[in-house]
Amino acid sequence: MKKTILCILLLVLTYAHAQIAQPKNDSFNELVFFVGTNTSKYDKAEGSRYIANDFKSAKINNYAQTQLVRFNIIENLIEVKKADGTIMSLSKSYPYTITFLDGSNKVYETRAYVDDEGNQRNTFFEKIHTANSYSLFLRSRVKYIPGRPEKSSYEPAKPAKFVGLDPVYHVTDNSDSKNLLQIPTKKKQFLRLYKNRSKELDAFIKQNKLRLDTSKDLIAALDFYYEKE
Repeated sequence: MKKTILCILLLVLTYAHAQIAQPKNDSFNELVFFVGTNTSKYDKAEGSRYIANDFKSAKINNYAQTQLVRFNIIENLIEVKKADGTIMSLSKSYPYTITFLDGSNKVYETRAYVDDEGNQRNTFFEKIHTANSYSLFLRSRVKYIPGRPEKSSYEPAKPAKFVGLDPVYHVTDNSDSKNLLQIPTKKKQFLRLYKNRSKELDAFIKQNKLRLDTSKDLIAALDFYYEKE
């Protein structure tokens, strides 16, 4: 009898533990791993390290609960402001789709890309256009310039600052959406990238006076290339 009661108790405890340990599929806090946030050396720098300084309401993946979010470009972080005011950052090892609910309808995704040094990194991209055959993403960039102490009355101190850089565009074929390809905005390099139809593209760009460093004109050129393939 005692053994039977003991077995029942063990089963009840095991079930209860399993209920506590199992994460709920709609629970943002249980599924997302948070890590520490900002480096203090940037605190007094002029300018901004963020796409937007203010936290904005956004939906993350399919979680029903909205979050207050902002993007730290220089440290490559997605920051989340919790209800108690604590600011945390999301682990970049987890795939995110972040849809802003502030009326902008902007959508960001965390994606892998290869940087200028040939290293693979993860960061957040704004998805700015989706067509039948391709999707176009924009990667914001900021450069940090360290401050300089005063050397003399002729060389006063200079504060540290953030300087915005031109964004970088990346494209992905929708049939192979894992691979992001950086798009050059100089026409010669762009035509070299799409060399199988470079003459047609060149004529189309000239005829429509397109500037490939603007998203609107770049989309027009890509639409022409992919739709005519």
